[in-house]
Amino acid sequence: MRRDGLSEDLAANRGIVLIHGAMHGGWCWDRLRPHLQHQSLAIDLPGRHPAATSDLSVRDYIAHAERAVVERGWQEVVVIAHSFGGVTACGLADAIRAKVRHVVFIASVIPLPGARAIDIAPKALRRSLERGFGHAVARGGSYKLPDRVARYLFCNDFNPAEIRDLQQRLCAEPANIVFERMEFGAPEGISMSWIRPRHDRALSRRVQDQMIRRLGNATVWEMDGGHDIMISRPLELADILNGITERAFLSRRG
Repeated sequence: MRRDGLSEDLAANRGIVLIHGAMHGGWCWDRLRPHLQHQSLAIDLPGRHPAATSDLSVRDYIAHAERAVVERGWQEVVVIAHSFGGVTACGLADAIRAKVRHVVFIASVIPLPGARAIDIAPKALRRSLERGFGHAVARGGSYKLPDRVARYLFCNDFNPAEIRDLQQRLCAEPANIVFERMEFGAPEGISMSWIRPRHDRALSRRVQDQMIRRLGNATVWEMDGGHDIMISRPLELADILNGITERAFLSRRG
C-alpha cells in the first residue's frame, strides 16, 4: 500500500497524460513531472522535426495521443493540456472517454467547430503569423516563430538561461494546422479545470475568458507567471495539479 492509500496495482492503472502546445514538445514538462504524485506520460505530437510537412491534421495529433495512452494500458487518466495542446486534448477526451476522469487546460486553445486556431492569435501579431504560416503551407512544410516573437509570447517570466534553452528547443510546427477548420468542440460530460497564468502574453485574459466560457462548467485556478508556467513555475503548478488529480481519482475509488 502506498502512502496515499492506493494499492500498487491501482496506482499502476492510473496516470497523467501531458499534451504540449505548438512548437513545443514533450520536453516542456521535464521540470514539472518529478513533482507530480502520479506516473505521467509526456506525449510528443507528430511533426516535431524540421522535415515535418504541412499535411498533418488535428486528427493525426489526436490519433497519435490515443495510441500512446492505449499502449500504456492505463484504465484511468487525467489529461493535462497546454496552449494549442487543448485542441488535441478535446479530441482525445472524446476518443478515450471511458478512461478520462478529468481534463486540465492550462492557458489552452479550446476549438469551436468551424473556427481556426489562427483566429485567436494576438491581434498585434496575427497578420505576421498568417503570412509566416501561409508561406510555409505553400512550401508544404512547417513554421517556427522568430526568436524575438517567441521571447515576447513565452518568456516574459524566464531568466536568461531559460530563454536561451527554450529558443534552442522550440521546433517548427506543421503549418496547415493553424488554418484547419475545427470539427469538434469542448468535451461534454467530463469534469474540467482551467489554470490561468496572470501574465500570459500568448493568450490574453479576454481570450482565456472566451475559452473558459466554451468549457461551460470548468473550475478556474489562477497563478502568477507567463504562458509557459510549467517551465518557469513547476513547483507551484505541480501543487495545483496534484490536488486536482488526487480529487479526480478519489472520486472514482472503489
